[in-house]
Amino acid sequence: MNQFFSRMPLRVKLLIIAIIPMIFIIYLSSQVYNEKLKNIALIRGYLNRMEQSATISRLIDNLQKERTFSFDYAMLQQRHSEMMRQRTQTDSLISVLKQARELEFKNFTTYTFLKDIDSIRLQIDRNEYNPGQVINFFSSSIFRLTTLHSTPSLNDEFLEEAYNEMISQRLFSEMGTYLGIITANFYNLLYTKSYVIGTLAGTQGTYNVYNTYK
Repeated sequence: MNQFFSRMPLRVKLLIIAIIPMIFIIYLSSQVYNEKLKNIALIRGYLNRMEQSATISRLIDNLQKERTFSFDYAMLQQRHSEMMRQRTQTDSLISVLKQARELEFKNFTTYTFLKDIDSIRLQIDRNEYNPGQVINFFSSSIFRLTTLHSTPSLNDEFLEEAYNEMISQRLFSEMGTYLGIITANFYNLLYTKSYVIGTLAGTQGTYNVYNTYK
């Protein structure tokens, strides 16, 4: 091997000496490039989860508003125009989540009871749905939607701030859900003055859970 290398022209020897480091550099560059691609895919996944989490939070918020308007309409035949405008905003967010590709969002309207929202609205418009049923339907749907919030595990320090933001967003959303149920229960009691003891007993448990988030 040494004899073969010694017989090579100097130009060929220099060319080989130059090629070997280049091959090594190309190999290292490909490794770095692949690692960067993995990081980009990871970040894209986190951003997608954050966007979906924000959409869920907005949908929950809009359902809570629609619950309030629907309750007022079922109870006092008031705030009909606000209720109709709110339905449009709620529907737009439902449509956004329907476009999500993740498995947990497949047919999500079925297990969050939102597949029945059009028929429920029709019954509310016809005064066939009482205030208690309104609170029941929307609160059940909101409760189930909160379970779709998920915070992926995180190992990258440069994404720690975004990770903390996702956790905070989820916690505030869940606090809003419990607070909305408490408010709706008291609102119902003030107007109907029925099932007071049972409603207060159930509300006490919800209030205790709400306090744990503080």
